[in-house]
Amino acid sequence: MALVGGYIAIGSGCPSVRAYFEMTDLEFFNAWPLKVLMGLLVANLAVVTWTRIPLTPPRYGVWCIHSGIITLVLGTSLYYHNKMEGQTRIGLKQTVGWFYDNTERALYVSSIGLDSMQVAVHPLDSLPRFNSYNDDLGNGSKLDRSDLRDIEVFQSMDPQTGRPRFPRLADMLLTPQPVRLDVTGFWPYATVSTDFIPDPRDGQTVIELRMGDPHGTSGDSEHTFWLSAAQDRTRNTIWDETELEHRIALDSDELDHLKAAYRDIPAKVHHLSITTGDSAAPLEMYVEPGKSYPVGATGYTIDVEGYYPSWPMFETHEQVTALSLKVTPPASSLVPAFRRMLLNGKDLQTDFDLTDASAGPMGKRQTQPLDKKLVILYRFDDPMGLLPTAGSVKHTFVTEGKDVLVDLVTSLKRESEDQGSMLPRLVTSMDASAGVKDLGGGGSIDLTMGEQKMSISVARRDGMAPIDRVTETPLAHRTQAGGESGDYQVVTVKISTGTWSREVAVPYTQWPLDTVAEWDGPLVSIPGTAVRLKLELGNMCCRLPADITLDQFELVRYPGSDPREMNGPMRDFRSTLTIQDRATGQSTTDVAHMNSPIYFDDGRWLFFQSAWDPDQQKFSIIGVGTRPAVNVMLCGCVMIFAGLMYAFWIKPVIIANMKAAALARAAGEKTRREPDRLVVP
Repeated sequence: MALVGGYIAIGSGCPSVRAYFEMTDLEFFNAWPLKVLMGLLVANLAVVTWTRIPLTPPRYGVWCIHSGIITLVLGTSLYYHNKMEGQTRIGLKQTVGWFYDNTERALYVSSIGLDSMQVAVHPLDSLPRFNSYNDDLGNGSKLDRSDLRDIEVFQSMDPQTGRPRFPRLADMLLTPQPVRLDVTGFWPYATVSTDFIPDPRDGQTVIELRMGDPHGTSGDSEHTFWLSAAQDRTRNTIWDETELEHRIALDSDELDHLKAAYRDIPAKVHHLSITTGDSAAPLEMYVEPGKSYPVGATGYTIDVEGYYPSWPMFETHEQVTALSLKVTPPASSLVPAFRRMLLNGKDLQTDFDLTDASAGPMGKRQTQPLDKKLVILYRFDDPMGLLPTAGSVKHTFVTEGKDVLVDLVTSLKRESEDQGSMLPRLVTSMDASAGVKDLGGGGSIDLTMGEQKMSISVARRDGMAPIDRVTETPLAHRTQAGGESGDYQVVTVKISTGTWSREVAVPYTQWPLDTVAEWDGPLVSIPGTAVRLKLELGNMCCRLPADITLDQFELVRYPGSDPREMNGPMRDFRSTLTIQDRATGQSTTDVAHMNSPIYFDDGRWLFFQSAWDPDQQKFSIIGVGTRPAVNVMLCGCVMIFAGLMYAFWIKPVIIANMKAAALARAAGEKTRREPDRLVVP
């Protein structure tokens, strides 16, 4: 019992010990040392109880207590052996049928280049979690496990039947030669960078950017950066206020289409659909920030003050594109000029009263439109994504054919950094200096970084292969939240087929099945097939016993709190869920909120509120857990309690009754043994 207590104390209070043995808390309490100690304890109790404690009424309590302890130990062992914990992210009005196990990782792969994209998964049961391992560190043998080597078969779900199937990687990539994967390294907290080297077999076209030291501290040395449309993490980057992106045009027609879309940007970006009380049909028009427009013959005039690429909505802080207008009603109207904020693709229109001197620079926000007859709907048209969203300037480098490199430059004018504490940077108009620049095979561009102007050389490089480099983050620069969540885990995977092989770095993503577009892993071209392989590390997905739909999410604030404040304390988080039992087809609707989970399948599963989307409130994160052997553990506790009550309350009564009976029997026997005395007068 002392050893059991010491083991539990170390496992609960010393996380570094668990990390040394590469165990989570569930794994530590399901490990063989504790099982051996518990087995010895059970054997000890069973032998002592059977041989040393007679099964008599005064000792029923001891038998019950010892039996309860054995039952509790067995229930605890079953609990830690079968316990599952995880999370699932559910979009508003969406349904999910899986969750992600918190303790088990998996390697996800998808085949890119087919009409229908197939995603498959391979569990990595023996992958470490807390320490770094690779051959360079001298401990790569830790990864020499059957589930980490020679991976060829994956698991996927048949979309028609919902049943699992086990395709081979070569079949997914449509190649006759076997393709296998080997996990060669693991880092619990690291970053990935990508360089490129000449390799005619790979055949990738990339953009090479060279710049001198902007601070002048490195002499004449140059810094090299790469852009590659074939890799998500190298497709684009941002330097200060400048966004850089690489795209590949399949042919000259697609390139001409991009150029045409660029030429339409100044005049066809901000589309308004305006309806007044007197107009029968809406007036459709395109506008530009910084200009004034009459609204037909209605007498209204609108001044387009600017647009906000990332406007935070007051209630939810959802980041949307917004357009700011100053509206001047007709002279006959009693409504003075006011400001109206329009949101891209939304009916919501917010007016601001400009006559209130106590209001801020935007005016006083109204809860109802100041002019209800005027309805303006706004649509932001940038289908090609050529405008910057995070900076002021965007360079879109487009390659096509051989030695063709085009720079599509879009630039925005920023009026101010801040108009009051609530406003982001305001864009007033397009910069006329932007344009289309044919660079041939290479050239130069001018950038402004801070207050310094620099010339950057741009070159097209063909036949380049990416080389991933993993840099482990020093302990001093790690965050506790990032370490606990595992968001910065990286594995290196060697891909082999025939005599060809390549090693890539695969980062971790928390929700790998939500959308492959969110994957930040490498995209690999396999020789002999046009289908490319994309990889990602994540937690193992598991089937839920029911399909769960998020009907509504409600954020409950404390009375008097600011509805625009998202980081302050909240009173409650409520997710209204519809749960459809997959076995019976029955549906129930319930609410999971703080400290109040939803129990499903007679309490064997529970769904609870775990996290939420603080920016847009478009999804809720639901925790998923099982409750194995809870009834067994409860039975053991009841037996121990009943045995204690028997020992302290019933046993004394039984002993007293037995003692009284024994005394009575002894007195009767004494009377029978004594002869009758003769009385002599």
